Amino acid sequence: MDAAGAAPPARSLAGEESFRRAWAPLPAGSALKAYVAGPAAAAALAEAVAGADLPAPLARSLLDLRWVSLAADPDEGGFRLRGAAAAGLEEPPPFAPTLPGEVPAGAEAAVFLSRLDLLLGGLVADLQRLSPGLARQIDLAQAAVCLSLQGDLLPALAGEAALARYPHGLVVAVRLDSQGEEVVRTLLSRLGPVLAVAGLGSLREVGGVYRLAVAGRRLLVALRPGRLLLTDSPRLLRRLRAGGPALASGERYRRLLARADPPEKVVALAYCSRPGGSAMVAASGGGVYDLRGFLVLD
Repeated sequence: MDAAGAAPPARSLAGEESFRRAWAPLPAGSALKAYVAGPAAAAALAEAVAGADLPAPLARSLLDLRWVSLAADPDEGGFRLRGAAAAGLEEPPPFAPTLPGEVPAGAEAAVFLSRLDLLLGGLVADLQRLSPGLARQIDLAQAAVCLSLQGDLLPALAGEAALARYPHGLVVAVRLDSQGEEVVRTLLSRLGPVLAVAGLGSLREVGGVYRLAVAGRRLLVALRPGRLLLTDSPRLLRRLRAGGPALASGERYRRLLARADPPEKVVALAYCSRPGGSAMVAASGGGVYDLRGFLVLD
């Protein structure tokens, strides 16, 4: 009993600095408030967008969320969402999303970002810390393709990016400038022999589409003027190349966008439409990001 009496008091959530910072921006008197610590928030977002295709450690590295807080209030057939989030990533610049008007309609979930290179650069740094031998492997790969990861490849991916999940596959789209397009084209022309010699996989071009097989996965890669497109679904690739209805043209997407009322420029935009409900959340600002969104339950 004496030992139990001398035990330190249990930690209170309200006593944690991250919780206080997350709770402070939420509107007073909201019907529902929620707080999620970083790793759990990153895993939930990754599961929504990529499902089992994105392992949890990779999701945490890519998203690097420290915490997320949200408040929900009833508002004409749905719930208005307001909140805040903090992340450990280098602060991305704001942008006006355009890729929702290009990725195919029918996505179950999608995330639009302004700077894919910031996410990938952070991921590479994390992986190098976890695996000291990775730096040597990267050096060998750079020498083999005569391109630098930091000087060529990551800067080529500095444009707007989209990651969208569909019932039959994934789509990644990246906006490229002319220099970035040339770097990606050069990489694709050199990567196939390197993979074959190393016994790591294959890359071959068929009808303007690069078919990549590596680590048991098969991806289709295509270049359009100013765009890099990747998918694991031939059906989605046909839709990407042929055009047709885009995500932004769908009634549900447009309705959510109008109700979420995000600023013209954001640092990220997330959309989810699943049986039972749909939601959109936009992040803007910097440091501690402002979240605005809308949720509809079917």
